[in-house]
Amino acid sequence: MKQSAVLIVGIGSDIGRELAIRYLREGRRVVGTYRSASSLQGLPLSDGNLSLFQLELGSVVSASEFIKEFEKLDLRWDIFISCPATPLPMENFFDTDFSLWRDSVDINSTQQLRLLHMMHAFRDKTKICDVFFFGTAGINSEVVKFSAVAAGKIMLLKMCEYLDAENEDMKFMLIGPGWVKTKVHDLILKHSDPSGEKHRTTKEFMERSEGTSMDDIYECFCWLSAQEKALVGGRNFSVVHDPWRNEELLLPKLREDKGLYKLKRYGNDWHK
Repeated sequence: MKQSAVLIVGIGSDIGRELAIRYLREGRRVVGTYRSASSLQGLPLSDGNLSLFQLELGSVVSASEFIKEFEKLDLRWDIFISCPATPLPMENFFDTDFSLWRDSVDINSTQQLRLLHMMHAFRDKTKICDVFFFGTAGINSEVVKFSAVAAGKIMLLKMCEYLDAENEDMKFMLIGPGWVKTKVHDLILKHSDPSGEKHRTTKEFMERSEGTSMDDIYECFCWLSAQEKALVGGRNFSVVHDPWRNEELLLPKLREDKGLYKLKRYGNDWHK
């Protein structure tokens, strides 16, 4: 039987790195992809359970080369975590070069889905595997000058529903980590309008708050991995706002309401 591994796409991201460290501490085999070697600082590079590969997510050639290297490891993934995200361009839709907007949506959604599609054959077929994507601000509200990343993440959320319904041997989840001190916020501060609401709230957060702890994010991942597919698959969970630590409260609601934490239009039959 082939050994199973946690596959982290974008392990050089702040959350990707911290998740990798925690999975390694639990004795898990971890495979990570990164765009730039400079992003690997802080990872236990000498850990024999960690394998790292450079990947340009937008390149089919680069993705194909990564798959060849993964195949040489003789592993199968049972957890797929996709971390890539960009908040750019941070402009009003009609003021944005459309090609830049389209490319951002692509990075935030379809490029990640393409890699998952290419890696599907290398999943651990002996168990139900977990696929995790990350959400962002703007999925449940109107964040000005943030439509590219929000639209991409909404696509991932809806794809979690579709893919979870299509595949009995995998469960798909989108995670909202809340405010976390990461390099993404540095980009927001650098490129957003200093007089805008997004810039102001991000600046206040970076200066005054610790944000969601990496331990909480990791523990939420572990909790979701331990749950039945029928309860958590195809849903959008918030690390901060959902009562996942209170199983007696949350699990009955998940059983009762099949649309809970999904992208649905409720109340359509209010007039009937």
